[in-house]
Amino acid sequence: MSLARRAAVGATVLGAVVAVGMMGAGSPDFGGPGQPQPAPLTYLALGDSVASGHGLGTDTAVVAADRDFGQPNGNCQRSSGNTLAEKAYTDLVDDALQPARFVKLACTGHTTADLLTYQVPAAARVGAAGGDSVVTVTAGANNYRFDEPATYLSLLDPRADAHLAWRAAIEATVRADLGRALAELGRGQPGRRILVTHYYNPYNDASPVFALAAVCGGPSPLVDCRARVAGTVTGLNQAISDAVQTYQAGRGPSGARAAVVGGVQAAFAGHESPRPFCGGRPPDAGASWVQSPSQAFVAGALLGQHRIGAGSDCVHPNPAGHRALARLVLDELAAP
Repeated sequence: MSLARRAAVGATVLGAVVAVGMMGAGSPDFGGPGQPQPAPLTYLALGDSVASGHGLGTDTAVVAADRDFGQPNGNCQRSSGNTLAEKAYTDLVDDALQPARFVKLACTGHTTADLLTYQVPAAARVGAAGGDSVVTVTAGANNYRFDEPATYLSLLDPRADAHLAWRAAIEATVRADLGRALAELGRGQPGRRILVTHYYNPYNDASPVFALAAVCGGPSPLVDCRARVAGTVTGLNQAISDAVQTYQAGRGPSGARAAVVGGVQAAFAGHESPRPFCGGRPPDAGASWVQSPSQAFVAGALLGQHRIGAGSDCVHPNPAGHRALARLVLDELAAP
């Protein structure tokens, strides 16, 4: 069975699993009784917290190997994958590609520089040279350093030229780093498919991020903050597409094929982080593809019983969001 056919069947199985609400999805049976099974392949999942599955059955215990791997907190926050509710898109893609050797190298907090420093060399060590393999990459969002106040000053800077210059510098770094990563991952791998995903905009249109920024509010706001955020995501996605296009144009006959998993930003439109705790506008929790705290969780957090950020941060995909990402990846993988 070809890789494209395997991905197409896997996408169908994923849809069936979601439709019937199975919580413990096993590997799909591609061959049936007495039928030859497809040869195992290697699946390498690289990237940041979206690819690692941050918040889905993860914990905060220190993992010595993760600290050595470049995660300062010593925990890459990889999803457990124990149930459908604890599977990242990378776990779901692995389920669809079975039988496969799955190596999840993705790590929460990693930038494109970390991708080059830690994950690409690790992929070279564990990858199957010359054999069939799939690599997914989700990287670039952490280059904006959203954990630093300076990022929001640049994102919401009333000076349009200064904002665009900030964006352009980060986009250039993403373009260059992903180009180098693709060159390394693709060299001498004619049986490899590399899929690089776009990103989505997680913010509720009435997010506290906008409500607390003076330049965003009032009768005459200095900045259309929602448009700024959407434009920043669009710029990042374009930089990702540019890197893949440049690699494809220059790859030799022995290089891996690479493609962009597009449509992510459009697919998530209308499924952003929900009200009431992530913002004041729709969607509601049932329509959201982004993690958010429940009322009970917020009450517990105020009492010091929970820590906001583990499956409740209004940013990372929830199980529905990861299923949507998996479908997009598998659809692209099934393309000729």
